[in-house]
This record gives sequence, C-alpha cells and structure tokens, in this order.
Amino acid sequence: TVEGVRLLSHMVEGVRLLSHMVEGVRLLSHTVEGVRLLSHTVEGVRLLSHTVEGVRLLSHMVEGLSCFITNTLERCRFIIIMKLRS
Repeated sequence: TVEGVRLLSHMVEGVRLLSHMVEGVRLLSHTVEGVRLLSHTVEGVRLLSHTVEGVRLLSHMVEGLSCFITNTLERCRFIIIMKLRS
C-alpha cells in the first residue's frame, strides 16, 4: 500500500528493504522524499539510474548529481547526455 511504503520509507531499514524490490523502488521513486532517500545509497542510485525517470529525478537534485559523480564517471556522462537531450 502507499501508506505502507510511506511508513517504511521513514526508516533506513525500510528503505533498504524497499530498494530490494522493483516495485518498492518504483513506489519510492514517485516521491521527492523517496528519491532523496534512495539517492543516499549506492544501491539506490544504481537502481534509479536504470530508468529514464529515475535519472531525470536524480538530475534535478544536487545530492543525486553528486552521488552520480562520486560513483562513476560513466554515470556522470549518462546524466550529461540526458540533460542535453531534454
């Protein structure tokens, strides 16, 4: 449920559990807070970077961009390409 995801997303362990499910990541990525939480973990950024929408959301956040840049040059290049296309 949306309420369940909201409650889980307020706990570090809850976010970790949600990020292990495709549906959980999809639900988290629909909220600014969810994206922010996901962007704080390498795994969360990796999962978000697999979708165009996830990259778009991350690219609008300073935290998301810095997480990409610190993870890999390839991801940074990917975001620049996405920015140029939009």
